[in-house]
Amino acid sequence: MPKTERIRSHTVKGNKEARYRVQTNCAQRRCLSTHRQLTDGGPHFFKFIPSQCLRIHQTERQSLESADLDYFSIYIAPASGPSGLTTTGFESRIKNLYAKSKLSGTKWLVGSSTGAMRFMALIGSLVSTERNLTEELMKHYCWMQYNAGDTPQILRPMMDQLYRLVAPPDLMSDILTHPQFRLAIIVSNIRDSYQQLPDWALRAVLGCYAVGNLVNERALTGLCERIVFYSGDEVPKFLANGFGGENNTRFVKLVKENVYEVLHGTTCIPFVQERCESIPGAGEGLYLDGALTDYMLNVQFTDPSHRALLLSDQPTSNVYPTALDAMFRWRTVPISYLEHCSIG
Repeated sequence: MPKTERIRSHTVKGNKEARYRVQTNCAQRRCLSTHRQLTDGGPHFFKFIPSQCLRIHQTERQSLESADLDYFSIYIAPASGPSGLTTTGFESRIKNLYAKSKLSGTKWLVGSSTGAMRFMALIGSLVSTERNLTEELMKHYCWMQYNAGDTPQILRPMMDQLYRLVAPPDLMSDILTHPQFRLAIIVSNIRDSYQQLPDWALRAVLGCYAVGNLVNERALTGLCERIVFYSGDEVPKFLANGFGGENNTRFVKLVKENVYEVLHGTTCIPFVQERCESIPGAGEGLYLDGALTDYMLNVQFTDPSHRALLLSDQPTSNVYPTALDAMFRWRTVPISYLEHCSIG
């Protein structure tokens, strides 16, 4: 398969007015509701795009039909902002299957930015018998409003409240030690030579790399490294084959002492939020929104046992690997990335 062949399946438009709002659509939220089959069609449901493996092998399709979401061991949520919450029917379906003991084996929840927060909230909702953190997250987004021209100091208390909402202190230990669900939160870390630059100079550097990214997809590796913060004892090595390759991916344990800093880092939009300059376990740095390296899907799953599902709010358009690719609507993922990854 030529490396340049790409697949059309997803796009997310940026919020030009810099407003954090949830624009939920009831029909969209039903896309993975508990009473629908993944392969069902219909005008009010997202189209399920099967992996290449599912397209080729009938036995795999039969396994999907019988196992439902349990067919997958990896779930990926894009860093598409509040619009990604239109697929929270996934959370309802997972909770239903979990309550009926229909999920087997370890399940990885992978995401950056909003994707990371919704998955943190999902596990919190599984361990709590009284709270639905997913609903609370959506309500908080509806309440938040960040206007163009507002300072990072105005946004900071709203974000701090958001971090503690999805990871309540009293549920933290249970979230991080869940017996079945594991978290993998992706954060971008700017290279040492750029970390101390003032904002005006950092803007110039980011602009140069944005142009470079249009020419060469490896250009961004000169700007930042990719850090994966993970819960549990198993290192998610399957994520190493992503942005910049194994030499550009670092794995750090997600623990109670660094959860809020990790959430700050993975949601830290440059020049909009206050800088995140230290994360326990990862050290000093300049940590930015994980969408910079992993906007939707920027990893290739080569092991057939790593069946992945990418949650997409608009699966009829393109799948972008990085935020800059999405911003310029330029580069999409190679079709080989979807050998074992479906879109739903």
